[in-house]
Amino acid sequence: MEVGSICNRQVRTIYEDETLINAARRMLNTDTNALVVISREQKLSDPIMMPVALLKDRDIVMGGILVCRDEELCGLRVHDVMSHELVVVYEHTPLDQAFTIMQEHHLHYLPVLNDHGALVGLLSLDQLLAWVAEELNQAADVLAYSAWSGSSLSV
Repeated sequence: MEVGSICNRQVRTIYEDETLINAARRMLNTDTNALVVISREQKLSDPIMMPVALLKDRDIVMGGILVCRDEELCGLRVHDVMSHELVVVYEHTPLDQAFTIMQEHHLHYLPVLNDHGALVGLLSLDQLLAWVAEELNQAADVLAYSAWSGSSLSV
């Protein structure tokens, strides 16, 4: 199974020059913990959205604590605290490979790109874990049926 089959296709985005207050409000209003950051210049020149970073709710909190004093928080922009190392997967990436990438990079979200590098979705660790749980349930059903029917199952 591939990433494109389970990722969220309604991706929440934000421009890198928007304020953290706007980012926090967007997260609150859309009930999300991560926004894919896009460049305003890039979007004006090309209607295809290509991500430049990922902004997580944790980035906002840590940015507010580590980057500035309380009275300066309103002036912070997304680019001041966003994760600058962007790790992505493609629609056709196998789910087990996406899971490995998340583990290796300690990530909870991966932007999903098409073959042209355009943003088409966002894959969350929760979505991957739901897939793993479903796979385990199916395997358990097969084993239970095999035991019930008395047939031997070679794995």
